[in-house]
Amino acid sequence: MKDLKIEKIEDVVPVIRRHLIQEIEKAVEVCIDAHKADPFNDNYTFGTQFWKNMWNRINQIANSGDTPLEPHGKANEYKFRIGRFILRHHRVGGQYSLPRSAKSAKREAIQLNLFGPTYPELLPGENFILAIEAEPDEGLNDVFIGELRQSSTTEEFCWERKIPVFTPGELSILKGNLTQHPLEEEAFVEIHYQPNETEPDEIVTLDDESSAASKLIDGESDA
Repeated sequence: MKDLKIEKIEDVVPVIRRHLIQEIEKAVEVCIDAHKADPFNDNYTFGTQFWKNMWNRINQIANSGDTPLEPHGKANEYKFRIGRFILRHHRVGGQYSLPRSAKSAKREAIQLNLFGPTYPELLPGENFILAIEAEPDEGLNDVFIGELRQSSTTEEFCWERKIPVFTPGELSILKGNLTQHPLEEEAFVEIHYQPNETEPDEIVTLDDESSAASKLIDGESDA
């Protein structure tokens, strides 16, 4: 299974669909049940539990040796590899479905923005996230692979590109709260999102380069 040919990020999508979609759905389900069990739970506790629950599932699969997923880096880095691509996982939301926390991924995006043009050999050229949009009162809304960047002009975070994991038909079923049909293998279209003046990014704006790392947004746990 590890010999599966993975040449571009789109090749990762079938692997996610085959080995992780059911685990994502189950993680959302059990975390919603836990959220409902105590009135003192809130969006933060839901996100924290979901992030770690999902990581435990990814980590077990990556260490099984039976799939194209492999562990990557130190245990507290919470990364996994599919082919040559290294990914993190995060819950996302808001108008542009950006990460709610993702401190390490945002720190890496800042480093790429500040030092990439000068020292590209010292930094990874890509910053991919398995993005999962899920809410305690809505359930699972979307799954995609996103490449996180920080704008060099506005210093806001944005998606360099988004690659859907669900087809449009499957996504409409999810968002319509209908019974989900079995996943079908279909062609996937890469979505390019370019922020502009009429569509400002959200999440965070950094005042200056020196304070960048200290102003990452707090949220669910992240290495």
